[in-house]
Amino acid sequence: MGISIASVRRLLATALLLVAGLAPFARAETADFYRGKTISNIVGFGPGGGYDLYARLVAKHLGGHIPGNPGFVVRNMPGAGSRIAGNFLSNVAAQDGTVLGFLSSAIVLDQLLDSSESRFDARKMTWIGRLNDIAQVAVVWHTAPALTVEQAKEKQIVLAASSPLNLSATLPLAFNRMVGTKFKVVPGYTTDMVLAMQRGETDGVGGTSWEPLKVTYASLLEGNLIRMLYMMGIERHPDLPDVPSLPEFGRTEEDKQVFRLLGSISELGRSIVAAPGTPIDRAQMLRGAVSEMVKDPAFIADAAQLGLGVNYLPGPDLQRMVDQLTGSPSMVIEKAKAVTAPQK
Repeated sequence: MGISIASVRRLLATALLLVAGLAPFARAETADFYRGKTISNIVGFGPGGGYDLYARLVAKHLGGHIPGNPGFVVRNMPGAGSRIAGNFLSNVAAQDGTVLGFLSSAIVLDQLLDSSESRFDARKMTWIGRLNDIAQVAVVWHTAPALTVEQAKEKQIVLAASSPLNLSATLPLAFNRMVGTKFKVVPGYTTDMVLAMQRGETDGVGGTSWEPLKVTYASLLEGNLIRMLYMMGIERHPDLPDVPSLPEFGRTEEDKQVFRLLGSISELGRSIVAAPGTPIDRAQMLRGAVSEMVKDPAFIADAAQLGLGVNYLPGPDLQRMVDQLTGSPSMVIEKAKAVTAPQK
């Protein structure tokens, strides 16, 4: 015997009423979940650095924007460019919204170019929100043989870099291989690379953070003694509207995609992630709390006092960016590996 259309409609109406009735209970359960809990901020670096400072700033302020006012504790877990912390977050940590991660902005790029030490999938992380981008620039001293990327196609420039695997070293190599520049990279600098440039040890720096540069060397910038080669990001920076971003140097669409992939480090910046198994309702609550926190005058004042910039990007936008990056065509990823390979 068949079921009448009227019966189906009554069943659907009853189901909708049940769902509507359960929704307030679900919200109440979510709102009460964090009461008496402690959230761990896992930092993929040691104490005192930029990520650690942001993690401690968040630990001070975020609880006040989460129903239940949970406590916070910061745990430093350095090693392997944040991969140790990323592996912990994905495979060991509680998957209930009580563990947040402050991982390297290179975590997605590193996984795409070399997944040997990664036991996690960046796409499956729960991306909560970006606190600030990491604006980085390549610079040269005003007496360098070439002052622009175009000029560097004709004359060699010696650039200081930190590690041979750091973007300050690999990105100039990518320029040589895709754009035709004559950058010579000298890795291994553990002290101030800008100071080394001033002393004449090198012509410039393969990559340095813009925020400390504009504060520490303001007088040199005002005197036009430091010149910018390129912004190490996907888009131009508001502070430096005349400095080209990486994709602008791509001669083909594939090259532009490679540069976008390499520039993702700046765009992902100081982001907060949660364990991949975090329930959706708690992820939404955490995203909303971060959104409120970054507008809180007390948070803004403390960030300014610490010299920490805030350029907030909501979690859903951040998640889409990660999905786009990890979904890059295999030929783009393979070319990015090839052009950033260290010199032999």
